[in-house]
Amino acid sequence: MSLTSAILLCISLILSIPTPTSLSPPLIEELNQPLPPDFAAKISQNCSSNPQHSFTPSMLKGATDGFAEENLVEKSRKSETYRGVLSDGTEVGIEVWRGRISSEFHKIFIEECRVLVQLDHDRLIQVLGWCDRRELRAVVKEWMDGETGEEWLSRSPSWRNRLKVLVGVAEAMRYLQEQWPLIDYDLRTCNVIVSENQEPLVSKLKVGDQRSESEKVYKFGVLLLELVANRRPQEEFERGETEFVEWMRMHYPENVREVIDGAMKRPSRGYNQVVQAIGIGLSCTDIEAGGAPGISQVHDMVLGLND
Repeated sequence: MSLTSAILLCISLILSIPTPTSLSPPLIEELNQPLPPDFAAKISQNCSSNPQHSFTPSMLKGATDGFAEENLVEKSRKSETYRGVLSDGTEVGIEVWRGRISSEFHKIFIEECRVLVQLDHDRLIQVLGWCDRRELRAVVKEWMDGETGEEWLSRSPSWRNRLKVLVGVAEAMRYLQEQWPLIDYDLRTCNVIVSENQEPLVSKLKVGDQRSESEKVYKFGVLLLELVANRRPQEEFERGETEFVEWMRMHYPENVREVIDGAMKRPSRGYNQVVQAIGIGLSCTDIEAGGAPGISQVHDMVLGLND
């Protein structure tokens, strides 16, 4: 296994986030390049072996009643994920790796965990720590009761709650761009978890600068338009996202009512907000003009919808 492939597999397994209502296998994508030297230096400079992030097998067995079957929430070829409760009452998801791993992969596993525990934002899934023992290797993540964006949209949430989700995602994007620009994310409704309080968590992260800022902005634009229209580009349009964006652009602004989710509840001034939001989404996906806004601008424009 190459170093690049090992990095990819590690991050994909670590950040496959389970929920009670949506359990999907890890998403594996290929990194285009190895970790840049400046990023590796940041890892070495900021990551210490904090004992607070280290869990023992006995701690995790106690949290899951000995990895009882009733606590198993997800199972894949490489790992099993359990729901557990730590001794201090914290609910967690514990992803247990099965089988042997190479020494190279083991080193990468530790370094990546040391990066992920540093991410500190309310709209990003939080990695609490890991267990690295011969008999048990596991990643411990916060647990959140919620559902995927796809499941959430199927219930036609109000515009107020959709805007709340968009604002939260935009805040997470700005944080990563400013603090960890080489951490990439896969913005799709299936990878955004919505809590019972209608708060989003971006759940698919990976180390390595795969996408440019403009590509990340484009993906956010598609997500925004999808939340407005409540349509699934990959399933409902032959050419996927490209055709979906063209369809939205064709109706904007004269026939914009044709693309807005008819089941969505809107306050009295909500219609104008929705139209403005569509304009932002189309601006983010305007790749031909080359004038798409940056992540900071997108963040400010989305927050401005609340004014």
